[in-house]
Amino acid sequence: MSETFFITDGAQDGFTVLSLTGRLGADAATDLRETCMDRIEAGERTLVLDLRAVPFVASSGLGTFLYVNEMMKELGGRMVLAGVQPLVQDVLSLMNIDRFLNIVEDVDQVRRELTPAT
Repeated sequence: MSETFFITDGAQDGFTVLSLTGRLGADAATDLRETCMDRIEAGERTLVLDLRAVPFVASSGLGTFLYVNEMMKELGGRMVLAGVQPLVQDVLSLMNIDRFLNIVEDVDQVRRELTPAT
């Protein structure tokens, strides 16, 4: 079965959003890790992974989340998961991975957190 996975890289005000589409299996996890590392090496310190269109995450994808999260913390930054689908959230909770990750409802929540109140 062919699994199509896409990463759309978009800059926002003060952070980068990687919008993910498709099943996050082993090959896709490798692509995601490489893309995240490219963004980190370019100096990004707030990286948002938009998972609204990700119905499934394999163990390799979970490992990528944890790895990138740790890299960002070491550099004084943060990685945020946004728009996590219920089945993916169930897996994160079941594995207790959600305790280590910053998970928000949507990308707009990150934007609100980063925008100074007037």
